Amino acid sequence: MSYIKVLHVCSDTNIGGAGKYLLNLYKTKSQDIDLYFLLPKHSQLTSLLVNENAKVIELDIAPNKSMSIKDIYIISKLLKKLRPDIVHTHANLTARICAKLTNIGKIIYTRHYVQTNTKPLNKIKKFLNNFLCDGVIGVTQEIKEILLNMGIDNNKIKIIENGVLPIEKHINTESIKNKLNILPDKKVVTILSRLSPEKGIDRFIEIVAELNKTNNNVVALIAGAGREETHLNALIQELGLDTDKIKMLGFIQNVSDILNITDVILNTSTTEAKSLSILEAMSLGIPAIVSHVGGNPSLVEDNENGFVVEQHDITGFVDKINLLLSDKHLYDKMSSKSSEKFSKNYNAQKMTNQTELFYINILKKKER
Repeated sequence: MSYIKVLHVCSDTNIGGAGKYLLNLYKTKSQDIDLYFLLPKHSQLTSLLVNENAKVIELDIAPNKSMSIKDIYIISKLLKKLRPDIVHTHANLTARICAKLTNIGKIIYTRHYVQTNTKPLNKIKKFLNNFLCDGVIGVTQEIKEILLNMGIDNNKIKIIENGVLPIEKHINTESIKNKLNILPDKKVVTILSRLSPEKGIDRFIEIVAELNKTNNNVVALIAGAGREETHLNALIQELGLDTDKIKMLGFIQNVSDILNITDVILNTSTTEAKSLSILEAMSLGIPAIVSHVGGNPSLVEDNENGFVVEQHDITGFVDKINLLLSDKHLYDKMSSKSSEKFSKNYNAQKMTNQTELFYINILKKKER
């Protein structure tokens, strides 16, 4: 098989894990894979993909929703016109239904998160979950059990670990700090995330407030956008944190500058699959301190390339930040381990090669 047309469908308007995943897939794809991207209007991902000369289709589909009845006609019409071999969805149930109704394309979706329903699914929902897909990609091993509990057949599941392109290392970082009004000798602790409740950015702010009681040499950066922005700004004011202590940077298109001035990166999520921001930081050898949820402990090995802390443990986070920033030998060891683990396991090309092979195998099943 020499040519495969794939339509990716993503209804997110912010750039989170799914958006970065799609960018990395496109940048490392083979010539035999023809990728199209269906996005809602005003998606932040559109300009990034267009800048890479990707084939982007913007339609008036419901933003940030997995299911929308009105979108069935719109997406079905596109499928009949485009006739993709693969319909690859990202938290978009509507597109899976359309592909099944039109009988156009094999249906694949990627599960980007580990959060699951607290209530067991009934047999009908399990049947539908399995019926509406020909294959499912999980981005971390922790997702497999969730997919099985959702009713997905084991032989449809493929675990393909997330991968990213390495971030370019900058020699002169003082100018970057200067642009952000950060003194050259200040240490920088960063979180890169969309601003949504499950990402625990409020916990990060509380950690920074506690950290500043004992350490005046740290500046915290929050890079991301989302619906929690107003609430988080109010929390910063409530805790009396000035802009010389914490900075809300908003959405950052190119995170290279931010990561190049970062000494320690945090992840304070209440649910997480495989954080692409942590992977990008690891490519630069930045140690991470992460919450003990989802795929975080497999990405960051406690006391090896960072620390794993219970999500609610503010003191635990503060202690580990202070330890890393005060012990150069420990910092250098964890930095080296981060770079090594990234190079060995989380290269974007490896992820893309495995994904494209999955496409080929799914289509071969169709031919039998």
